[in-house]
Amino acid sequence: MLLCSSYDNFFHAGILSSIETCMIQLGVAIANAKKYEYTENLSFKDPLTKLFNTKYFETKLEQEFARCERYNRELSLSMIDIDFFKKINDTYGHQVGDEILNQLAQIILKSIRKSYIAARYGGEGFIVLMPETLPKNAFIALERLRKAVEEHAFIIDIPLGYFYITISICLAG
Repeated sequence: MLLCSSYDNFFHAGILSSIETCMIQLGVAIANAKKYEYTENLSFKDPLTKLFNTKYFETKLEQEFARCERYNRELSLSMIDIDFFKKINDTYGHQVGDEILNQLAQIILKSIRKSYIAARYGGEGFIVLMPETLPKNAFIALERLRKAVEEHAFIIDIPLGYFYITISICLAG
């Protein structure tokens, strides 16, 4: 067994140089992977809500629909719209509207399964793709979501500091 008092004497200078080169290349690879992930998120995610965007959603919808047809699986789809959203924007401004969209997106994410795909669809619209889900089960999940939104105090920058909204949901299965 070789014991050394210092790591400088443990490795030959050529080996240390090779290790250093590998570490630099590894650092560059990690930085590039992070940049790629960031860029990918920009192309697939809505910048405001951080949900998937329409383009990504439509691609996933085609894939899931083809899979469900091939394997005779269930697929449900829901569209969600904020009731009277234009009035909110007109009364309180777009910054308040954006905050409501952002908070609603978080409620949607917390209320759905990880295997579901939620996306922002249009101005105040959202869409959720629910693979392997019968319409009756989707209805139960969406009713829970509707109640969660109805009971949620949306914290915003107005004199009262919060208010409540409602949503309309349609379901296809």
